[in-house]
Formats: sequence, C-alpha cells, structure tokens
Amino acid sequence: MMDFEKIPKIDLHRHMDGDINPKVLLEIARKDKVDLPYKNPADLDQFFKSLLQKGLADLFVDGFGLTTSLSQTAENLELIAFEEIRNLKKDGIIYAELRFAPQYHCQGEQIYYRQLNVKSERLSYREVIAAVAKGLKRGYQEFGVPTNLIVCIGREVEPKKGMEIAEAAIKSQDLGVVAIDLACDETNFPALRHADAYKLTFGSKIKRTIHAGESGTQKARNMYAAIECLQADRIGHAIPLVDMPKLTEIIARREIGVEMCPLSNLITGAIDCLGELGINELLKQKILVTINSDDPRMFGYTLSDSFLYSSRFYRFGKKEIKTLLLNAVQTAFCNADLKQTLEKKILKYF
Repeated sequence: MMDFEKIPKIDLHRHMDGDINPKVLLEIARKDKVDLPYKNPADLDQFFKSLLQKGLADLFVDGFGLTTSLSQTAENLELIAFEEIRNLKKDGIIYAELRFAPQYHCQGEQIYYRQLNVKSERLSYREVIAAVAKGLKRGYQEFGVPTNLIVCIGREVEPKKGMEIAEAAIKSQDLGVVAIDLACDETNFPALRHADAYKLTFGSKIKRTIHAGESGTQKARNMYAAIECLQADRIGHAIPLVDMPKLTEIIARREIGVEMCPLSNLITGAIDCLGELGINELLKQKILVTINSDDPRMFGYTLSDSFLYSSRFYRFGKKEIKTLLLNAVQTAFCNADLKQTLEKKILKYF
C-alpha cells in the first residue's frame, strides 16, 4: 500500500477559499470582532459538514459566504494565503496552482447572490491579488512549497466585470498569476457568457482553464465551448469526457490537461461512483488527466485522500500514479525550470 501523504504530489485545481483551516477563520473573526456562533474549530467543521448535507446551494451561500466575508481585507487575505502553504506542506504537496475569484473579496460585491455587509475599505481586484501573492511568498519562505495563482471569474458576474477581472489577471503576472478560470454555476451561466474576457488573454502569456462538465444540463456544450471557443489549455472536472469520443480525440491531439476532482465530485453528488469518471480509460487513451483536491477543507478530505480512494477503486499501482503526477508536471502552468525540478522529485520517489 502506497503512503500517499509521503508521495510528492501536485495540485492543479484547488480553491483557496475552500481550504481555510477553521482555526484561521476563528482567529480572523476574533481579531475583527466578528461574533460567530462557533467557538472552536470542531464546531465550525461541523457547520460546514451540515451545510454539505443540506446541499450545494446552502454550502455555497452560507459556507463560502462565511469564508469570503472574513477575507475582505489585505491583512486577512495575506494570512489565509500564508496558511494555505502550511496546508500544502502538511499533505506532501510540492507544487500547487491556487485559484480564487477576486470578485468575492471586494466589499460590496455579491457572493453567491448575497450582498456582503462589511465595514472594511473595498479592495480593487489588483489589490486582492497582491495581498494573496504576498501571503504565498511569505509561505514559500517559511515552508518551501512553490505556487502560482489562477484568477477565477465567477460566472454569475456581468460580462463587463468578467473582462475587468481578466484585465487584472493579465496585469498581475508579476505577482505570480499564470492563468484565468471560469467557475460556479455552469447551467445558468454557460462558458460563452465570458468569451470576451477570455479573448483578452489570447496572444498573452496568461493560460486558460475552465470549469466545464461538472454539473447541470450544459456539461457537454460547455466542454466544447471551453476548448473550441475559449481556447482552454486545461479544463476542470470534465465528468462526461470518457463518454465523448470525438472530444476526447481533440483533447488528446491538442494535449489539453484535464483536472479531475474525484472525491469532490463524489461528495457533492455530481457522480454516484468514481467509475463514472473513467480515469483508467482516459489514461489508456493518453489523456493528460490529473487528480486534484478542489475544496479539500470545506469538503473534509485531502489530496492524499483523493489519490488513495482513486487508486483503490481503479486498482492503480505505482505506474499509474506516476503517470498521473507526470501529467500534472506536463500540464502545469509553471516555467520549464520548475517543471524539471518537480519531475526529478517525482521520479526520485518512484
């Protein structure tokens, strides 16, 4: 049995606001004099679990609403980013691309359709990104885990705002931003809604990844749009991909990365069984599929758990696990030198 906590892992699909330790949230609440009904980390963990049992709508509004309402200042964002590096180190992760949506960290903006009522001075998108980058830099100095940033656009925002977020991402490459992403409600807000924002990145060094094929009735349409219209370098989730041979052939030929999040999909009810993802079949077809965590703390697991459960279900051995990790190296949005370093660490282990 492989010890997945010790295996050097890479996480390419990880939402920073879905991985905040309850201790950190409580620390911020005390500092900011926010009176939460939860007095210890265990109570807060139980709160998130109860929301998940109610359904994703409750989790998004009340769960992520809580975490984002406590991350509206540069100081708090920096602390959360710093502590995220601690989380990565603890789980044996040697590189991660952390994603977050600046629109949810600007006072007065809507968070999952709820208006925030906070008294902090509103940050600009660029200031939000800068605060996160500062925390990640400090975390790297402390724990030695390199990261890069992916800036998300929450699909429900108006297209004009989406373009502003994309522009902020492009202007923040010096802060470690390597890509943009499109997240959240994929049924009511299809991928093409933010086509103009993605077009801003065409010809730039900014890469493109998109949540597509995760939920709702538009999965197939959004996957095709992501690749053919928005020129995605990677797609997130892509649950029905194994049953879409034409798209699979395109993805294989263009070497597009597929960020699968098996435990997330299982816990949220997007799938009933890990077998629906067909990860074994995708590997046989040379698809550059990777295993990722998504929202580990919010959903109650780690990236190591994701690898463990996937390997048990598919009966993966060291060969398949090594392939998944090397796929992550190949499709990562980091520079060639870092990719070489990551590959050496993985090959040394195996």
